[in-house]
Amino acid sequence: MADSSIHPPKFDGDFVNWKKKMEVFFKSDFGLFLIMEFGFVAPEGKDKYHWTKKEQADFVANRKEEFHLLSILPPQEVNRIGVYESAKELWEKFLELHEGTSEAKLARRDLRRNHISNIKLEQGETVAHLHSRIKELITGLTNLGEKIRRS
Repeated sequence: MADSSIHPPKFDGDFVNWKKKMEVFFKSDFGLFLIMEFGFVAPEGKDKYHWTKKEQADFVANRKEEFHLLSILPPQEVNRIGVYESAKELWEKFLELHEGTSEAKLARRDLRRNHISNIKLEQGETVAHLHSRIKELITGLTNLGEKIRRS
């Protein structure tokens, strides 16, 4: 699993930054990355005593990541998630609680695009503050999955 010197960060309420840290944590170990990318589904028609070594390793990796997530999320967050089948599903449900459905994300993305299109220097505002507002909007767009081209 992930290098024992790398531990997942506890959820501190700052969802956007915490999510970025968690994505880096998931990628710190290729097996963990695969579990979180594709999930784990127990082989049908086989009891666990007849699983292949890879199936057993995937099962253990899934359970370890499930333990990581349950350990770093506050109990009230875990209670909001409800029933799940794998670490991947637990993660996805947590994301949906904080990011909303794909439709909600599209609406927020469109709203941010509109703000960027209509942004202007307000009376008494410094250029540095305007730049900060633009960066915040762009960061929000990238966090919603928008690909920003650098020119």
